[in-house]
Amino acid sequence: MFNTTITQITMKTWSKYLYHLSLVTAILGVSVVHTYAQENETEQLEENLKILETTKIYGNATLGAGFSVNNYPGATFFVPAKIVPDTQSNPDAKLIFDLNVGIGLKKTVKLNDKNILLDMSIGFDREGKSTIKNATAEFDNWVLGLTASSFADLGSMPAITGGYANSTAYKDAKQIRWKQTINPSYSYAVSLEEAAKFDLNPEEKDKDKKKADPRKPNNDTPALAGHFRFNYPDKLGHLHIGALGRILNYYHTTTKKDYFAPAFGVNLGSRYNIIPEKTILNGSIVYGQGIGGYITDLSVLEDEVNTAYTTAKSAELSTIKAFGGYLGAEYRWTPEVRLAASGGALFTLNNDNRPNKASYKSGYYGALKVSYHPTEHFNFGISYLFGGRTNENKIHNQANRIHFESAFTF
Repeated sequence: MFNTTITQITMKTWSKYLYHLSLVTAILGVSVVHTYAQENETEQLEENLKILETTKIYGNATLGAGFSVNNYPGATFFVPAKIVPDTQSNPDAKLIFDLNVGIGLKKTVKLNDKNILLDMSIGFDREGKSTIKNATAEFDNWVLGLTASSFADLGSMPAITGGYANSTAYKDAKQIRWKQTINPSYSYAVSLEEAAKFDLNPEEKDKDKKKADPRKPNNDTPALAGHFRFNYPDKLGHLHIGALGRILNYYHTTTKKDYFAPAFGVNLGSRYNIIPEKTILNGSIVYGQGIGGYITDLSVLEDEVNTAYTTAKSAELSTIKAFGGYLGAEYRWTPEVRLAASGGALFTLNNDNRPNKASYKSGYYGALKVSYHPTEHFNFGISYLFGGRTNENKIHNQANRIHFESAFTF
């Protein structure tokens, strides 16, 4: 009996020990799992924060409404080249709405211990059609992909809505660019770019007629572009000197010969803060030959030759030469209320041999704008734009437009 009692006590004691041991083990297990889960959550949170630090989503939305008073077609933006040449064919005045939305993503990634900045943005028009606006990879001093030509200076564009300065030099281009900052005041960039396409008979829309044309333009030749930039002291603005060169070439299937012509351009732009955050001046001067695809008024001429042509007497290429400029001013009456004015002109030169005498010869424009900026990311305003176009046959016409616009960025 004594042995039985000892055995019972021993069993009870061990059961008690086992119970406490199991309880402690369970508590420790839960604690360890909880601690491990917390560590995982912390690590995941830190990883998410790193991703957020290296990722930026941005975008914009612009809603516009234009009312053309006279002599302007149903286009959503205003440039002199679009003005109809004949008052008798004046389109009916009507209110035209436009909507553009863009969204982009910037992301920094590492490759072989190098930081690479990836940037891509897509735009959508009012019909829902999408267009890739920007797609680049930037590392060290290199930029690869689709972005604005090195020839252009977007920072000197005037603050108007509903159109562009008709002599603005601008084009998006696939490119490989090398950029270098010499010091805070000086920098430069050089790029090899996909050149703007040119057409010797854009008015011929019928495919059979184009196949019958013995002139076959070569649009695969790239352009060499670049700029030099000087930043004014005390962040007062900048001076931009851009240059572009390329070779125009077409093959004549009848003569079995290639014909060539040099094309080049120079673009001088500047933005200057007369009174910082109060009064800003910007302007540009452009000269070029055979670069119609880079200048606003010439690039929108869908049914006219804008770059180069041949004559009935010669198969040699002749380039269209152009010279123009604009000047703009913005006055910030208060941080929210802003007034802007801009004016400019573009002229084509040495046009005596151009076969189509109804082609664009020159254009001018002017714009006045009042806008309200309640926040840094939202604004709305109204503009009055007017302009004139003169053709080679000396026909001249003018047009006016009132434009409302609101814009949101993030």
